[in-house]
Amino acid sequence: MNIEEKQLKWDTTWLLFARMMADRHSKCASKSVACVIVKDEKPISIGITEHPVSM
Repeated sequence: MNIEEKQLKWDTTWLLFARMMADRHSKCASKSVACVIVKDEKPISIGITEHPVSM
């Protein structure tokens, strides 16, 4: 496996992980969104949408 194929595999893995997190854990019914920030093939931050906070 060359470097480009390996990178594509990791990119795909983390995109699928973000999608799974959004589908399973997002608390906003209208927009299920999650993001994963990855460095050196390891997640360093994960964000998931929640209900807006009313003031």
